[in-house]
Parts: sequence; C-alpha cells; structure tokens
Amino acid sequence: MDTTRRRVVALVEWMLAAILIVSAASVISIVIREARRVEAVTPVIAGEYVAPDVPPGVPARAVSVPILLLPHGKEINIGATAADVTAQLGAAAQIGSDELQRTNGFARTVRFYSYAGTLFVLVFEGREDGGNMRVASIYLQ
Repeated sequence: MDTTRRRVVALVEWMLAAILIVSAASVISIVIREARRVEAVTPVIAGEYVAPDVPPGVPARAVSVPILLLPHGKEINIGATAADVTAQLGAAAQIGSDELQRTNGFARTVRFYSYAGTLFVLVFEGREDGGNMRVASIYLQ
C-alpha cells in the first residue's frame, strides 16, 4: 500500500510540474505575441504630398526650405532681395532663363541656380511696377 501511495504521489507531482510548465510557456507565448504586435498611434495616409502653392516651373520632387546654407559661409534667407542674392552668388550661379508670371500687378519669377554643386530654385515675388523682388520661397533639388 505504501508503494502504491508513493507512485500516486510521484505521478501527481509530475502532473503538477507538467501543468506548471505548460501554463508558464503559454503565458510567455502571450507576452511575446503582444510585444510583437504594433498598433498605429495615428492613421497613416498613403500617397504623395503635393505642396499647395508650388509655382509652375519648380521640379516636382523639390523640397521647400526656409534658409539655404551654402559653402564658403554664404546663406540665402526668405526675404532677401534679388540684388543681395546676385551679390552673394554672382551672376554665373544662375542657370537657365527666368520664368516670369504676372497677375494683378504682382510678379513672380522662378530662377534656377547652381552654386558649389548645390542645385536650388529661388522664387522671387514683388510688384510689377519695378519694386525690388524678394525671395518668397527656396526649393532644394
């Protein structure tokens, strides 16, 4: 009788150990599965962003920047005059011809530049009556 009791107790111990191992493996599996699942915090809208007021003539993949830092300590800011840009970069930096757009006494000029290997586009805006044109936007290619 004592031998049978030992066998039953040993069998119960083994079954409890097996249940404990299976439940521990299940809990670890659930934790790992939940850790791997990633839920989006904000919904992602797939598609290409189109800037609202990109002037015609500016390349489609150009990126708008507020300030352009160039080699040799030169920089171009929004609001700089066309004369300041020419004085800083020189007339040789401009490539191609200007693209001019006029509407209601307002002029917009798109100019392409290449300076020290950097290609960029400056959009100048001003009054048609000969007022000084200022940089309205800068696009890096």
